Amino acid sequence: MYRRPGFIQVQTPGSHDILVFEEGVPAGGSIHFGFRLIDPAHPDVLAEIVLAAGGSVKDKGSFGPGEPYLFFYDPDGYLVEIFFEDLPDSAPFL
Repeated sequence: MYRRPGFIQVQTPGSHDILVFEEGVPAGGSIHFGFRLIDPAHPDVLAEIVLAAGGSVKDKGSFGPGEPYLFFYDPDGYLVEIFFEDLPDSAPFL
C-alpha cells in the first residue's frame, strides 16, 4: 500500500488487515496496533468514547479529507489507533 525508506505498509487479501513494518523496531516488538473503521467518525466523538472508557488521547486529526484518526492509550498503557481510510477493494501494492 505504502512504501518509504525504512517503512512499508501492506494489506492482507480478503479481510484488508493492514500491517506496518518499520526499521528500528525490536524483533517481535510493537509500537501500536489499530482498528480501521468501516465508516468515518469524527475524531472528537472517538475521543469522548475513549475518555469515557478510561483511556487518554495522544493525538487526533485527519490523514486527509474524510480520513479521520485517533491515537490513544488504553487503561493498560497500550497505544491504539482508530482510523478510517477509504480504500478501494483492491488497493495497489507498491
